[in-house]
Amino acid sequence: MIPRGIDREHKSLANRITEVVFPSTLTEIGPKAFSGSSLRNVRVAKENPCFLAQRDVLLQRKEDGALLLLFAFGKSETVTVTEGVTEIGRLAFYRSAVKEVRPPPGSRRF
Repeated sequence: MIPRGIDREHKSLANRITEVVFPSTLTEIGPKAFSGSSLRNVRVAKENPCFLAQRDVLLQRKEDGALLLLFAFGKSETVTVTEGVTEIGRLAFYRSAVKEVRPPPGSRRF
């Protein structure tokens, strides 16, 4: 069972799993919780107000409605940043397969 929040204390768990489904009750994920993990598939309950998974990245909804790209998962070597992302976590691509990060279509500054 996934607790309400996940942080680096759960790191050993994160290194062994390849797929996870986050429930609607999950409200916090530490910045190092899944860095360098083996995750290949992440799903988030539609009712979760804090997180969403799109195109091999986990996004966190910020209080102002903007999105934080928390981490990349899967085997994709290229990530196109979703419109609405205003920040990328400093460990978002740590030990991931990502080799290229593309800005959202139409963005002026990235």
